Amino acid sequence: MLASDMHLGLRIPTTWYRVLLEEPNWIVGVTLPGTPLIICGSNRHVAWGFTNSYADFGDVVELKMVPDQQGYYETPDGNEALTIYRETISYPGGRETVSYEWSRWGPVVKQDGERRFVHRWVGHDAEAFDVNLWAFESTTSVTELLDAANRAGMPHNNVMAVDSAGQVGWTVCGRFPKRLQPCSVVPQDWSQPGTGWDGYRAPHEIPRREIATNGRLWTANNRVVGGEELKLLGTQGYDPGARATQIRDRLLEAETFDERDFLAIQRDHEAKFLKPWQELLLDIARSDATPLSSEAVSFVENWGEAASIDSVGYRIVNGFRARVLQVMTEAIEKRVGLKGKPIMSLEDVTVQLLDERPLHWLPEPYESWDSLLADAARWVEAELTKTGPLEAATWGARNRSAVDHPISRSVPWLGSWLNMPSVELPGDRQNMPLIQGPSFGASMRMVVVPGEEERGIYHQPGGQSGHFLSPYYRAGFMDWANGTPSPLLPGPARHRLDLLPAK
Repeated sequence: MLASDMHLGLRIPTTWYRVLLEEPNWIVGVTLPGTPLIICGSNRHVAWGFTNSYADFGDVVELKMVPDQQGYYETPDGNEALTIYRETISYPGGRETVSYEWSRWGPVVKQDGERRFVHRWVGHDAEAFDVNLWAFESTTSVTELLDAANRAGMPHNNVMAVDSAGQVGWTVCGRFPKRLQPCSVVPQDWSQPGTGWDGYRAPHEIPRREIATNGRLWTANNRVVGGEELKLLGTQGYDPGARATQIRDRLLEAETFDERDFLAIQRDHEAKFLKPWQELLLDIARSDATPLSSEAVSFVENWGEAASIDSVGYRIVNGFRARVLQVMTEAIEKRVGLKGKPIMSLEDVTVQLLDERPLHWLPEPYESWDSLLADAARWVEAELTKTGPLEAATWGARNRSAVDHPISRSVPWLGSWLNMPSVELPGDRQNMPLIQGPSFGASMRMVVVPGEEERGIYHQPGGQSGHFLSPYYRAGFMDWANGTPSPLLPGPARHRLDLLPAK
């Protein structure tokens, strides 16, 4: 059984268009309108889904400019001139010409005085893009599908797949550069032999996992490999492991599951990640500082340990964490000279500082770490009571859906016709399986067993039609919002559209 929920910005019309094809292969899933491919689906033999891998498939190169040759830079093959492209951009009221410099490794993306920085990216190569995703539709096993994924030219996503024989599998699709030196988060020098990229990795070199029976695999934008395999993937900032750990724990709670069980995992909004922050807030609230009212303390004590719509305590704890991180992030970035350019997990650094509490790292103007925490607690309660009583500051009041049509953003009075309803949502933007904010979340949810699609579940935050007067414009939104299981397969045909060649 496969559960897939691709998280994107939410809008109407929706990103995905639902499709059931009967020829040449029976397949149900979703496509991007205008593309000839099923992006995510099931063909009775294999089901598959995607999520962002957050791997690193680009490098920044600092060109070694030749001092006495204007516009020339060093390469392993000798000095080479930058190519200059000029484009004329027309707009109402005028036009202008823009120049771009391009090296053998890619475009110049930044110039700092005489220094030039180039971005070498897989996406600049023709072989990075093709329609080999189409091969997924006719595969009959996980092994076949992963083979096709490792040959496909497409964005580098995690591919999760299951087949009707019980096999499960994972890999990362797309082209993998063959780096001649380790992946780095700082600019590199490629002017000497033995540096840069040497083509692309063969499919058999790309990391993958296959489990024959009774296996469990999960991914939630987290780091999934280590060692030599991690050197191939690199990192662009993996998601912390809280979501993946929670999914793993749920998968290990039982030996058998049905589709509703997997949907429940997708909608799990238990706040395990925030439990230490709740305990820290209670410790400071019960100390001599007593920064919170007795009412606020009661809400925090009875927060329900979940991002539920009726929880005031979750909103207080969430706001407390956000305020502490804001104060610490500003202080850390200022101290180490990385303002706006963090290259580390500042939450990890903050947690370590709060554990060890070194005075020389205490931000000004605080006299103690307890005073910093107490100030953050007071700030949160003050913010939540600015417009009303604390009891009204529930998480649902903060986390309301805003799935809007782009036209309504420019013409707000059309919103009542064009936008989806505004409803309170459980979940949060991070650190739990139910990633859900006002305008970001699961752009679709699918739970399916290949060969048993009739029992499959599907959610989408908007209807199939893009016409706001259609009865199908908002169809399915409330099922998505409330977590009500709705069928993957369509019901009986109600309309027929014949497309005939012109005579």
